Amino acid sequence: MTIAVHRRTTWRAVQPDLLVGQEGGDFAGTIEARDGRFTATSGLGRRLGRFRSAAAAQAALEADAAVQAPRSERDARMIQLAIFFTGIAAAGTVAIAAMVTL
Repeated sequence: MTIAVHRRTTWRAVQPDLLVGQEGGDFAGTIEARDGRFTATSGLGRRLGRFRSAAAAQAALEADAAVQAPRSERDARMIQLAIFFTGIAAAGTVAIAAMVTL
């Protein structure tokens, strides 16, 4: 069994000069337009810089969020291992029960 972790950032304009990003159900950050520049701030409140375009600011936020992805991938791997070992334990229980009934 494989558990895939797919992350995709969605953007919403909450005000004419403010975009909010959400990635995988988590707050990814904001992009604020001011004086022809776009300031990107991560979901953890870390300022990532000022950019010439909203697309460049979005790319910076998505790259920053991708750095956080290993935690989710690690969690998915732990779930895989838990399912695997639960299956082994269940198979062992069935095998022991079958031997007892013989």
